[in-house]
Amino acid sequence: MKKLLGIVVALILVAACTTALALGTYAVGTKTEPLSAKEAAQMLELLKKSGELKEADAQGNKVDSAAKNNAVYTSASVMPPKEVHATSVNNQVNLSWEKDGNANYWCVYEKTSSGFKGLKVLANALCTLDNVKDGKHTYGVCSIYYDSAAGDIYYSESLTVVTVDVLNGSDKPGAGADIQEINISGTRDRSMKMTVYDNTYLHIKTDSLTWFISSANSAIVAPSSENGIWFTSLGQDLYVKATRHKPSLTVCTLTYEKQVQDGKTLYRPLEIKATYVINMTYVKGNAPVESKGLIYQLDEKKGTAAVTGASNKNATKIAVPDKVKVNGKSYKVTKIAANAFKGMKKVKTATIGKNVKEIGKNAFNGCKALKTVTIKSTLLTKSSVKSGAFKGIDAKATVKCPKKKLKDYKKFLPGKGVPKTATIK
Repeated sequence: MKKLLGIVVALILVAACTTALALGTYAVGTKTEPLSAKEAAQMLELLKKSGELKEADAQGNKVDSAAKNNAVYTSASVMPPKEVHATSVNNQVNLSWEKDGNANYWCVYEKTSSGFKGLKVLANALCTLDNVKDGKHTYGVCSIYYDSAAGDIYYSESLTVVTVDVLNGSDKPGAGADIQEINISGTRDRSMKMTVYDNTYLHIKTDSLTWFISSANSAIVAPSSENGIWFTSLGQDLYVKATRHKPSLTVCTLTYEKQVQDGKTLYRPLEIKATYVINMTYVKGNAPVESKGLIYQLDEKKGTAAVTGASNKNATKIAVPDKVKVNGKSYKVTKIAANAFKGMKKVKTATIGKNVKEIGKNAFNGCKALKTVTIKSTLLTKSSVKSGAFKGIDAKATVKCPKKKLKDYKKFLPGKGVPKTATIK
């Protein structure tokens, strides 16, 4: 059996039953941070509220963190967990750790801008947190030994911390998203390279329930005891925003066992089926998209698009539209990028839409068959049409301009590469 090297979950088909796809994050924490007096006081308050200290109260011991009180001690003999494992599906985080030493209670904290905040005291080495907001969260766990006979409490001087990325289903692609399909099946380990942009989303497709380990928590660690790593949710299929996990993402599928404890269904990973490593090269900006023969760079915030090229380099006609619709959303086409159509020797006609404000350097350079250029835009200026924009087009080309801009365009277009023998009208 292949040893468990990481945490992710695989699809199990039972008779005629099918389980929904899941996608979640996994992290393991081994580093510790000191437990402050303020954080210890929170832990003691949570202990009192939990109702677990009735026996200590009955003996007359006031349980708080005051120095005059002998009922509460920090103790080097009470150690925090060696490892804290964290899994996240949708808006639920599950933390688990090994029961070791003499600890019989644990306190779970979440890190905030002002330090760790106590969340729960538990008698079991498993904590479920619901309705967790999207983003990275850091949790800490300290160990507690409650001596019920003496009514004394001992707790670890530090807590073990783990950071996990919670997706919450909010990584859903917008209208202009670059969606990359990742197909994972079988039992063969694989790796791939891909270029990702600010708007790139990975859509994991698999024949198994799938979890992933982000680059920030890339250590793949086996469970350290029979207690293992337990979690309580399988969740739903999610898209993953690539830039949250650059430069790499490890996706795993594995089998699990299921148990019911105290009316709660728990899942424990058993064995990896396959591991898929995605190495990503990041390029700033949004990914280009293709529509009706032209390639665009979209600006989601501004609702604009720039033409960066043509999908067919042998095209005979270029028509830059006023707007382009991508996935149901409309974008104003405001720019023709530098070198967009450079060297397209077969293009004969080009139309420039009314919303174009800029034509980049060498945009039509070398389009030697380009004989008719129709400019609908009235927004171009000497500075916004860059050098060499029309260099090398047909010497007898005709450039048609809006009537109210004809005078201006006649002045500066020849300096942008339009041949002196061409007609500007």
